Amino acid sequence: DDDDDDDDDDDEEEPTVSALYPDTSYPTLAVVDYALTNEEALTFQDLRNCVKDYHPRQFVRRSFADKKEEFEQEGGNDVTFLGGFLQLFAPGVAAKLCQTIRVAWKKAKWFKIEGGDVPFQFDPCKLGMRTAEHLSYDTSGWSALGGHTDIDTMYTILLLLSDRHEYKGGEFFMKPYSWGGEDQHLKLLFKPKKLQALVFLSDLEHHGVQKITDGTRRALTVELWPFGNSPTGVNRPQVEEFFNYVETGSWRGMPSYEGYPSNDPKTHEMYFYGGDEPEL
Repeated sequence: DDDDDDDDDDDEEEPTVSALYPDTSYPTLAVVDYALTNEEALTFQDLRNCVKDYHPRQFVRRSFADKKEEFEQEGGNDVTFLGGFLQLFAPGVAAKLCQTIRVAWKKAKWFKIEGGDVPFQFDPCKLGMRTAEHLSYDTSGWSALGGHTDIDTMYTILLLLSDRHEYKGGEFFMKPYSWGGEDQHLKLLFKPKKLQALVFLSDLEHHGVQKITDGTRRALTVELWPFGNSPTGVNRPQVEEFFNYVETGSWRGMPSYEGYPSNDPKTHEMYFYGGDEPEL
């Protein structure tokens, strides 16, 4: 019920799985209530604002398309990369997000070796944090995100920071692997409440965000992978970048460290964000 979005008494509740999808036999996505408290969500939002203001290289208007003609279909998002900053300045929030993913892991029994479509999955709290991101979608910028999988990531948590009545459209969608994945037309749609989280098997499930038609949709996402934590200032590294760092001891020259260019969603002009939007 949308009337329940502004729950101020959720602060004392513990993360609890309320649903499993696409079925309870071999679930690949868990809906988790009370994933963060209001205070923890505000801490994350304050950290994002501080990092964007004082470390503008961490903010990117990120396109998920390579070709100009695919921009409208594939979309993108406004992202502030908070990996490293989150563990350093808000360790309690980082630990709570890991705990929330682990609650989903236990309820969905992802720790069991079974047949079917769900492979063996490691304990989330023994994995590294590949990225922590603040995501924003609105009608003035990137308003949708095309379907994709989070390749080389084991678990993704997506938690809504906006109330559902603050935006129209913007449903999270998933094309379950067991239904045929991205090659079929059926998809599950989710519009979580504020502070409700979706936890899913990242490299398995094809997912994205439907087009926003009004308002602003704000969310946080964290990806866990079977390598170490990404250090502060390294923005969602690729596996080969991480191995290069292990061999050389340096991130220099790698895109995830040097910074990604922004892509204006209206003009498609590429630029590096320096604290102010460019005059186009």
